[in-house]
Amino acid sequence: MKKSALLRKVSTETGVPYGTVKRVMDTALDHIADSLEAGDRVVLSGFGTFALRPYRARQWVNPQTGRPVDIPAALRPGFITSAALNRRLADAPSGAPALAAPNGTAPADTVVAVAPPDPAAAPTSVRPARRRLQTTLVHKSGGGSSAP
Repeated sequence: MKKSALLRKVSTETGVPYGTVKRVMDTALDHIADSLEAGDRVVLSGFGTFALRPYRARQWVNPQTGRPVDIPAALRPGFITSAALNRRLADAPSGAPALAAPNGTAPADTVVAVAPPDPAAAPTSVRPARRRLQTTLVHKSGGGSSAP
């Protein structure tokens, strides 16, 4: 759900004008960001906790150039769901889970299997062609669908 859809839903259910709901939501999000910036945790009882997580410095290798790149230590925002939210989600009806989100990513409990390209479908041209791997999304509960 996008922010605008959430705002419309809250506006419709509460009878509060959309503009007012948007101002309240933006102000709340700004205060959460300000608190995180100050190093504080933000606890929303029954929902979860926003907190900064430390990440240590590491070295990465640029795959295009092969050069090592130093990534400095950083604090990054994180979210931990509350026990109440976890129980609520566990009790939710388990219909057919979505295998791919609208942005093309797979949910956390999805395993992505990669199949080698089909040799029978090899191009006949002299120039080497780029091979495209066929990926299959397989949900842990079984079932699967092909993604091009």
